[in-house]
Amino acid sequence: MGKLTDSLKGATQKMSDLKHGIHEMQQLGRDLADNTLEVADAALRTGYAYAKAESGKTGEKTERLLDLNPKMLDADQLNQTTCWTQKLLEARFGSFNAAYQYLRDVHNIRVKQRSWKKLVDIFNGNLDARSPEQRLASLEQLFSKQEQRINELETKLIELIQSLGQAL
Repeated sequence: MGKLTDSLKGATQKMSDLKHGIHEMQQLGRDLADNTLEVADAALRTGYAYAKAESGKTGEKTERLLDLNPKMLDADQLNQTTCWTQKLLEARFGSFNAAYQYLRDVHNIRVKQRSWKKLVDIFNGNLDARSPEQRLASLEQLFSKQEQRINELETKLIELIQSLGQAL
């Protein structure tokens, strides 16, 4: 009876490991899908910035070039405003530094002269504070980071598949 019990325990452990591996692969697949969307977004922004620079329309005011992250800036919270003001930004972020950090970290936007006026202009889509070349460079950098992240996730996925194959 001891060998049968040990065999059942071993089989149960292998099944548990298999279930855990499947769960990790599902999580990795979700992460990969999320990052794929971010990379596609970065690619579209890069293409748009490049096309705009090529067409010579860099001096014109355009519709919101800055696609503000809906998770950070919920339109319902801000009474569905389309025009940002200093007061709205202060209400949303609490301070100038927090709003600037959001632009820097999420959209890779940096400005030399930091002021509320420049910040409001950027949130409203007036990105003339940077040249098209600077915007393109920042978008390319963002694209490169996302591409690296996808490669890391693909490597993890391959490792999980190999370890799962060994467990079976």
